[in-house]
Amino acid sequence: MGDVLKGLSLDPAHALALPAPIRGEAFSLLKRGVYDDLSIEVHVNAAGDFALLAPPPLTDYSTYKPRHQSLGLMQYKKARRLIGSRYSKIERCFDGAGSVLEIGAADGAFLAQRIGKSIRP
Repeated sequence: MGDVLKGLSLDPAHALALPAPIRGEAFSLLKRGVYDDLSIEVHVNAAGDFALLAPPPLTDYSTYKPRHQSLGLMQYKKARRLIGSRYSKIERCFDGAGSVLEIGAADGAFLAQRIGKSIRP
């Protein structure tokens, strides 16, 4: 176990607490400071197929805020719905299209004119 822990960025106490299949692997520090806590680090194994947080974050669910709220993503989510709604009005015009260039097509009027179809719902 000494060789595995040599040069290891992960605290030996956390490394020894890992389950047997990954306990013998070497880990390197990927990122410091996650979940709004500078003491929590992300460590990844040499193969890059397993990562862990150390120390594990403690979550107080009585005051828990979902990530989309704590990061202020509600406005983005609303805008995404609007874009989806707009696209649904014109999506049948793109059947089989490999790529699309949007030119002020908020309501599809420009594309309807160019394609010669009515694409209004």
